[in-house]
Amino acid sequence: MADDGGMSADERMLRMVNPALASMLYDPESMTSFKKRVDELLVDLMGSPAAPDQVAASPVGRSQFGGGGGAWTEASGIFDAYENVITQLKQLSQLLADCVEGMGIAVVSAKDGYQDMDDDVRRRMLSIRRRTEDHYDAERDPVAQQLARERAQAAGGADTAPGAGNGDSAGAGGYQ
Repeated sequence: MADDGGMSADERMLRMVNPALASMLYDPESMTSFKKRVDELLVDLMGSPAAPDQVAASPVGRSQFGGGGGAWTEASGIFDAYENVITQLKQLSQLLADCVEGMGIAVVSAKDGYQDMDDDVRRRMLSIRRRTEDHYDAERDPVAQQLARERAQAAGGADTAPGAGNGDSAGAGGYQ
């Protein structure tokens, strides 16, 4: 028997006839199943070495790279790169945990409605959103760049994707 993801016969039929409409339907069983999987992912992440607090648990000091007192320039460079990677891994781990938690909250709000959420859950969701937006960089997002190019072409303008330019203006941090 094929795995149908817990879909009812009606939902399978609707997906065959009109997949766009079927994707907008609320199915409490599939949402409950999805939330359970999201919760399991969050528990697994927080209990793994990739959890935000675990990534920072065993920092390596500069002296462990050799060259005592910072005399060895190459060791200093490696240590700086190491610190940068650890910082980025902590941020990535926290963002992943936030995304999984946010998906869980979104599943509940899809069922119960946003207006019925407790104020503390709303504040938590807004906090997750703010933190995620703080780390978002449109210049590193290929989808945002493609949308910007499409909008510019539709408007009959030049390629105005983030980071794109013809070299006539100052670069990052420069004067325009």
